[in-house]
Amino acid sequence: MVDEALILRKLSELDQYCSQLKEYENTTSDQYSDDWKIQRIIERTLQMMIETCADIAGHIIADMGFRIPTSYADTFKVLLEEKILDRKLYANLKLIYKAPACPIKETRRHVPHCSRNQIQAKVK
Repeated sequence: MVDEALILRKLSELDQYCSQLKEYENTTSDQYSDDWKIQRIIERTLQMMIETCADIAGHIIADMGFRIPTSYADTFKVLLEEKILDRKLYANLKLIYKAPACPIKETRRHVPHCSRNQIQAKVK
């Protein structure tokens, strides 16, 4: 049985991180390149979002007794195989875990966007 309270808490963290990044959504590549503080804020927040996604995935896999993943990217493949994630979200998550440090525009394109309801419905 999935610990719904834990998953909801993690999803709230993701919502908070998304809100924090919204302040920087109009940041140009030049602004990003020229300001180490902006770089640090954006990169660290994205890192925390990615770690939170992996944490949520790990809890779902463990709680539901799915196969043990072989890597972070495989963690999301397990959720795809078990029909927790759709192909589009899986593709974005896979790109994030395989990507080297990438420019701001590329990162923005791949940050996963899924609703709390979408995940809640799948793990109940």
